[in-house]
Formats: sequence, C-alpha cells, structure tokens
Amino acid sequence: MLRNFRADARRTLCRAGLAAENAVFAATGGKGAKNLFAPRADIPFVGSDVRILQETAGEFYIEKTSAGPFRIMATTDFHLENKTELDYKTIRLFLKNLARERPDLVILTGDIFETRQPVLDAVQFAEMMERTGVYWCFVFGNHERGVGRDPEKYRLLHAIEHYPHCLSKTGPGDLFGVGNYCVNVRRGDRLLASLFLLDSGKHALPEYNLLHGRPADAGGYDFIKKDQIAWFSLLCDRNRREYGTDGNLVFMHIAVPEYENVFDAENLEDRVFVPSGRAGILYGAQYETVGCPAFNSGFFDVMKANGTKAVFVGHDHINDFCAEYEGVKLVYVQPGGYGTYHMGRVFGRPEKDWQVGVTRIDIADDGRTEISQRLNARFLQNRTENEGLSQNV
Repeated sequence: MLRNFRADARRTLCRAGLAAENAVFAATGGKGAKNLFAPRADIPFVGSDVRILQETAGEFYIEKTSAGPFRIMATTDFHLENKTELDYKTIRLFLKNLARERPDLVILTGDIFETRQPVLDAVQFAEMMERTGVYWCFVFGNHERGVGRDPEKYRLLHAIEHYPHCLSKTGPGDLFGVGNYCVNVRRGDRLLASLFLLDSGKHALPEYNLLHGRPADAGGYDFIKKDQIAWFSLLCDRNRREYGTDGNLVFMHIAVPEYENVFDAENLEDRVFVPSGRAGILYGAQYETVGCPAFNSGFFDVMKANGTKAVFVGHDHINDFCAEYEGVKLVYVQPGGYGTYHMGRVFGRPEKDWQVGVTRIDIADDGRTEISQRLNARFLQNRTENEGLSQNV
C-alpha cells in the first residue's frame, strides 16, 4: 500500500512538472522547456482493437478483437539523454513508424530512458503513448539506471505500470532484476504466442557469479539467471498443459552467447564479419562484435527445448541480422536512436543506408510469425519506400 502511494505521488509530481514545462513550451515556442520531447512531434491517434482478458502479478492475457494478424512493432536503444534535436528526431520517427505500421503492441527492448530524470521521461513517454491509444511495454537495458533489483528500476516501473495502455510489469519479486513478465496473446480459446520479457541486467555481479559457479570477480556483460530460466520453463510447461502448444517469443536487451555463432570475424579492425556456416542467415549482417555475456547460463538450450520461435535483442546498434540457429531465430531489433552510434558515425555512410527503424512482427491466426525490417530511410525525402526484408517463422 505504501509503495503504491509513493508511486502515485511520484507520478503526480511528474505530471505536474510536465504540465509546467508544457506551459513554458507554449509561451516560448519551445525554447524555454528543456525536458520535453512529446510536444515537438505530431502524436498520431492510432487506437487499438486489443482488449485485456486477464491480469496477474506477472502476466497479461490479451486478445485482438478484429481480423488480421497480431502485429508487434519492436524497437530499441533510443538512448534519450541530452534533449537535443537528435533525441527529438528519434521520437518523431518512432511516431511516424507507429502511424504507418498501426501495431497492436509496441515493445521496446531497452536503453530507452538514459536521462538524468528517467522517471520523468518514462511518465512523459507513457503520457504520449496514451494519446496514441496503442498498448506498449519495455524491458530494461544496460544503460538505464540501477543494477539487479535496484530501487531506481522499481521507481521507474511503478510510475508507469498503471497507465491503461502500458503492459510493463515489475514481475515476480523473487527473480533477478526488475521487469520479468509475460504477455500472452490469445485468439478465442487458443494461445497464439506467449511474449516473454526479461531483464538481462548490466554487468556480471559477484554474488550471481558465485551462484552460477563463476569466480566472483569474473567480468563481462550480465547473463540470464537460474531463477529467470526456471520461471520461464514453469510458464512454458503450464502453457503446454493448458493450450497444448509451444510457440513463445523472447524479448530482452543483451544477446545470448549463441548469437556469436552466426558470423565469424575476418578482420576485427575493419569490422569485417563473414557467415560462419553454422546458422542460416535470413537477412541482415554483422558489423560489430556481439555484446553478449562471457558466461553461458544455458538459457538458449532451455528456450530451444520449450519451442521458442525467436529471440529479439538490442544493445548492438549496427548488427541487424535475423538468423536461424538450431531451429530458433536470433533477431536484432532495429534501433530507433539518432543520438548514439549508428552506421553514419561508425562507417560514414549516408543516412539512406542506416539501419535505424523498427522491426515488425506479425503473428497469424495459425501461429506463423513473419519478422521484417522497417527502416527509417523510407521517410527520407524523394526516396521510394523500402519495406525492408522479411522472414517467416
């Protein structure tokens, strides 16, 4: 009860602060307001044919009430940080994609709220999404504040999880991290897909290294923990009993080590990677080393055993491949941020060749899933729309 009171108070304060800044924005033509990105973009009303059937502490059950595939628009790595024109461009292009794709659900796979006031910006983002009428959710990346079960992460999620169109949850309190939850997509009495969203952490922590048989001071990026894997397996077992089906999709920020099996480094200095022959590359390429944990906790094998169709990650901004490895699609979600590194900064390529954009995931009534790139290059002036590459799952 006290936690809910604090969350309500924090949300009220954020709303009051944003209302004051909006007044300053209106009075000064945008010059005097330093913490606003929403008023600088046209916010489309898209609406939704999705309804919430059931909600528990760590899950949602939702259903699309109209015909057609259930559409997810995924993006990642906004790195909203300095309130510069590049941040405003990130939001404007995100909303353009939203208006064009008209998704049933938006999923953000981390490194979104990197600002000095992440709770304020999370509330601002939630308010903006309410105006679009589209459901959305996100997982933490390694650049959001807080490590593990840090109070900073609770404060952010508690400030937004009660917005009507926000499906993010803090999740079970006995798991590593904050924001481990599941969104189950149904059509009538059938389960089309279970969308698992996991906190993949930041950097490896001594106590979790020891719990997983590693030296306490072992470094590297963080990994999915035993308790998260057990929770994932438990829900998959339940779904098989209740619906007689597998078919889950997993969303997190940091890739599992198996992503390293798709390409081999031919020339690291020049960022030249070639297909390894161990995976089927369906689209895209690798342009930087895979930023995955040095330790393999076995999550990929558990996903494979539980019928996971695809894993979606962010983190590595200029890798954009979708590849099939041992029957599971390994997918990099298209990043949406312009204020961080991209193909222009790394290789000096023109904007028409950047991979910035969104990933579209269409789940048909028979469970078949189509994954496709939707690049922001299609919005460039005098450029023919490029719908990107796609792959059926």
